Amino acid sequence: MSSWFNVKRGEESTERLYVLEITVDDKVVYKVGKSSGHSSKQRMLQIIGSYFDAYRVTPVVKIVKDKVCTDVFKKETKCHQELAEYKFRAEKVFSGCQELFDVDKEVVLEVYKRILES
Repeated sequence: MSSWFNVKRGEESTERLYVLEITVDDKVVYKVGKSSGHSSKQRMLQIIGSYFDAYRVTPVVKIVKDKVCTDVFKKETKCHQELAEYKFRAEKVFSGCQELFDVDKEVVLEVYKRILES
């Protein structure tokens, strides 16, 4: 298994900023989020479980980007602010559903890259 999203047990918490591509209400949207102390894979699995509880189906989810960073909360907040006009409201509530954006992948990735480099 690839180690690009794993956090080894016993290590200090690792802050990561990720972008997920997820199909919600038959629409492909993007979630920008942080995973502090957990791997992005673990966070994705939490979201899938919560989505299943709400919709009774398993969503299609892909980790598009996932990077270790400092000040993850601040960077996540900046990404959300810049993408606010594209906010997507899911029909049902599930974990992470407040951080979804209905926008082209290239826009999300440009914001993500710029914020991480700042």
